[in-house]
Amino acid sequence: MTWENLLQLYLEEHRQAWRSPSSLYLMERWLGAFIGYCREHGAERMNAVRFELVRAYQQRLLWTRSQQGQLYSPNTVYQMLQMARAWLRWGMRRGHLDEDPTLTLVLPKPVQHEQRQLTAEEVQRILSLPDRRTPIGLRDLTLLSLIAQLRLTKQQLHRLDLADVQVRKQQLTLRRHAGPRVLDLGDLAELLSTYLWDARPALEPKEDELAVFLTRTGTRLGDAGIARVVQQHARQAGIEGNVSPRTLARPCRA
Repeated sequence: MTWENLLQLYLEEHRQAWRSPSSLYLMERWLGAFIGYCREHGAERMNAVRFELVRAYQQRLLWTRSQQGQLYSPNTVYQMLQMARAWLRWGMRRGHLDEDPTLTLVLPKPVQHEQRQLTAEEVQRILSLPDRRTPIGLRDLTLLSLIAQLRLTKQQLHRLDLADVQVRKQQLTLRRHAGPRVLDLGDLAELLSTYLWDARPALEPKEDELAVFLTRTGTRLGDAGIARVVQQHARQAGIEGNVSPRTLARPCRA
């Protein structure tokens, strides 16, 4: 099979696994760059890839500049190599490679940034900001509350469909490869119900759109958009530094 055929098969598997649009975009972009490099060096099929080619690609990435003119960060190089390795191993499992060309490849360790921790008071400041009188404000309050109280990730929130919400039972179902996980909404049931009945219709969902959380244009809110909601409200609350959904979900206990 051609590189393009294999890439489309790989992307489709990840679409079926409810990967976010931003993740699929990066996969297509970065694996496309890997395909281009392989072709430059005579590998027209996946089964022609050898360790030496992957190692040379790693060295190329270390000296590749972004559109802003800066060298790729160590974390970007790590992510691109990890993505290429995962795809090649996928190809081996499906018989498109005889052996794993990345078996002895040593990936650079990603830089670990110190995690910002929020106090309980800072979490409450963030939750107090959305204007629940507006559709976007009610959407943001619901998102932030689900993250803070149920510790839902941005990926889980992105994947939520209307069928996953059982308002009468006050439950939420998370779809996972390991099987569904049911969460009790507790006092969040009323807030989520209000969003679904009042705010979501006002966002004018596109025809056949099943997502719980929508953008201003009525389409599924991506995980990058959810991260922006958290960061924007943290800034409005006067909280410095990078505040992610994970940060909001795990405040310090002191």
